[in-house]
Amino acid sequence: MNYTAEIDWFGTVRARLGYLVTDQLLLYATGGLAYGRVHVTAFASSAVSLTGFGLDPFVTTSPLGFITSKTNVGWTVGGGIEGRFTYWLPPAWSWKLEYLYVDLGSLDTVIPLAGTAGVGTFGIITQHTDFIDHIVRVGLNYKFN
Repeated sequence: MNYTAEIDWFGTVRARLGYLVTDQLLLYATGGLAYGRVHVTAFASSAVSLTGFGLDPFVTTSPLGFITSKTNVGWTVGGGIEGRFTYWLPPAWSWKLEYLYVDLGSLDTVIPLAGTAGVGTFGIITQHTDFIDHIVRVGLNYKFN
């Protein structure tokens, strides 16, 4: 089975609460709302033997596949450190190192197992996918006056 689960894009609305370690260094925690487009794609082939159903023995194959996407809302939490390069850059510049844990919930996909030769449906497959990501960001900021 070829299976992919992706977060196509995401955004956050967060608050920050920090502690000024020195006049040049801020240590902070952050958290809030996360939202994003999640995407699941799967393709496979199933084989079903009909021996024992009172029919002549044979095997039927059926291609399976689904593509599902949805915009989910979840949450995020993390922390970081932000400071200034007082000796290398003008005071308007600062740097940032941040970690975020993002949970965009899950996506359930149900697909039927279809038979061939007019035999019908043999059951379903339910696929449950959780969308969690760990993000590390490094940044350089400039403050316009």
